[in-house]
Amino acid sequence: TIRHLNEQLAAMQRRCNALEHMLMQRQQGMVDATGLEEAVSVSRVAMDQYNRIRQDYRTLLSRRAQAVVHTASANKTAKKVVVDLQHRLEREMEERETEAALYNARLYDSEQKESD
Repeated sequence: TIRHLNEQLAAMQRRCNALEHMLMQRQQGMVDATGLEEAVSVSRVAMDQYNRIRQDYRTLLSRRAQAVVHTASANKTAKKVVVDLQHRLEREMEERETEAALYNARLYDSEQKESD
């Protein structure tokens, strides 16, 4: 299941990268507006799917980690490692969300400058 989610996640990231490339071409006048509108529409669907997949992946990881932590047969070291990994994952997710927000703000500023 994790492999399948990772494959879908990678596909969504490739689609987002392709859209960014088309957007840059549009800003340079290399792509017509109709193609861009279609790409944006497809991208919205892909982004929704990506967000759903990402949430499913996080939920699955969390469930598996909690199963290890709450298993009586797991030793203390294994439980501590899992808890530490959970904390690292949470910090990394927060960092990525911050980076994404910064990237989106920069992209918005760039689009505003282009439209002016």
